[in-house]
Amino acid sequence: MVKIPVRLIHHDRLFFHCLFWLPVILLAFLSEQRADGAERDCLDLLKSKCLDCHYETRICYKVKKRKSSWSWKRTLKAMRVNGAELSDGEIRRLVSCLSRPDRKVLSYCGASK
Repeated sequence: MVKIPVRLIHHDRLFFHCLFWLPVILLAFLSEQRADGAERDCLDLLKSKCLDCHYETRICYKVKKRKSSWSWKRTLKAMRVNGAELSDGEIRRLVSCLSRPDRKVLSYCGASK
């Protein structure tokens, strides 16, 4: 009978655990990142995050003016500093939505492309 060193058995077990748990952890992390506002509809995100503190006329005025993505990013980060509960993913999504609004947002604001 061949004796396998204990150290080799330990490394094989560690390797198996890494092969199994690493993909599980990565999938959990990536799914959490996507659910962090990236999958939400632009208009729903706008209504749930912006209209708690602001009137729609204020937001729609800036959407109609075609405020830049840099300007929206600065505005949203300032909102977070002032207490808005916005994750990084939600900020990225809102910056994209508001600087390049889709039909739903434009229709909601009474604007056209």
